[in-house]
Amino acid sequence: MPTTSAKISDMLRLLRHGGPALCNIAVTNSCNATCDFCNFANGKIPHKNLRCIDAARLGEALQILHGRGIRYVSFFGGEPLLHPRIAQMIALSVKQGMGTALITNGWLLPSKLDELVASGLKTIYISIDAADIEAHEANRGLRRLSGRIREATAKMHHLGLMPLAQVTMSKLIKDYGLLGPFLRGLGFEAVAFSYPQRTRLGSSSLAWSDTSRVDELYGRGVS
Repeated sequence: MPTTSAKISDMLRLLRHGGPALCNIAVTNSCNATCDFCNFANGKIPHKNLRCIDAARLGEALQILHGRGIRYVSFFGGEPLLHPRIAQMIALSVKQGMGTALITNGWLLPSKLDELVASGLKTIYISIDAADIEAHEANRGLRRLSGRIREATAKMHHLGLMPLAQVTMSKLIKDYGLLGPFLRGLGFEAVAFSYPQRTRLGSSSLAWSDTSRVDELYGRGVS
């Protein structure tokens, strides 16, 4: 793992060329949720076509990415916690000197947190789709998900991690004034926003859906 002085020198060098870059890695196309606005959703991909990336080959890929100025990697899916070697891949990225983040629906998070923290993971986003739990759980197709999220955020506080909500801005959120209190009630301390997509943006990612009924921002399509 690079020393602190080596990291500072590396960052200063990269800043002269536009700064360090981020790579989003979809570690699996499998998911346990049924989100309307995502083509990774459970049931949309035939079982025979479900895949996980080969964790044994990630080390070589990270070296290539590092050589291209990538210093941050974000793991998502599908649901990244369904990958049996997600913690090992995070640890490998940390060893390479990269900052790591993970985006999850939170269902498996309480049972995985200790392993993730031990791997060196510092940033965890939990996806939220609405300003009330009934609408969120209905879109995710995961009943009693709120209890697992609260369990995870409470444990994150104990482990010294900031619980971060990743909120998808769609018609599921009818009143943004209710969003703050709702997120605080789930144990979150900060929030980031993203838009759903109805069109593919030149990527192999399936985090979009051209048939979605809820992926419109204030009644208009987002692309």
